[in-house]
Parts: sequence; structure tokens; C-alpha cells
Amino acid sequence: MTALKILHRMVCFVVLSWFMGFMYFITLVPTHQADNGRVVTDAAIVLTGGNKRIEEGFNILKENKSKKLFITGVSKKVKDKDIIVLYGNLDYINNHKKKVEFGRSAMNTNGNAIEAKHWIANNN
Repeated sequence: MTALKILHRMVCFVVLSWFMGFMYFITLVPTHQADNGRVVTDAAIVLTGGNKRIEEGFNILKENKSKKLFITGVSKKVKDKDIIVLYGNLDYINNHKKKVEFGRSAMNTNGNAIEAKHWIANNN
């Protein structure tokens, strides 16, 4: 047997092994929602910069899936009320003002993580 045939068989074996391992991994991935909507978190943290993130954060709060909502990376030029009018139900938020907080020091993703970390430490 030539070295080329041996190399070809080894490569085929490695590729086949990887593929079978990947298929096994896929069978381990859960296909159902773990909490079924019953879990209530202490807080939901929204990092600004992504599409519909803030809206989803308000939805989580309104559906009572979280006790508080922290939105990090909000521009200092944007007023709290503007965000609430745009993304939240103003009447609901006015009755639950203590549940929503805005972070204004983050300028990027790393800053969002740092700001969220400080907020978590200050809010247990």
C-alpha cells in the first residue's frame, strides 16, 4: 500500500469521526424551553446596540418574568421618558418606576459588561 492511500484513509477516518461526533453533539442540544415561562429572575439586563433588545427587555418586565430591568449603554443625550414612550407602556412604567434603571457610562460592549457588573454588585 502506498503512502498516499494510507494518508487518504487516515483523512477519511478523521473526517468521518468528526462528523459522527458532531451528529452526537446535535442530539444533546435541548429542543425545548427550559423554564416554560415560569422562572422569574431578579433582573433582566439589556445591552444597547442590538435590534429589539430594549423592547424585549420591557416585554420580560411586563410579563413578570423579571423583577427589575437594567438597560446599559444608554446615551446621556437620551431621556428616560423617551425610551419608555418608544419601547414601553408609559402607564405601566409610571406605576413601576423603581423597576427600570438606565446605565449611561458604557460606550461599547466591554463598557456594557463593566456597567452591568457594577449594577449587579450594587443591587445584590
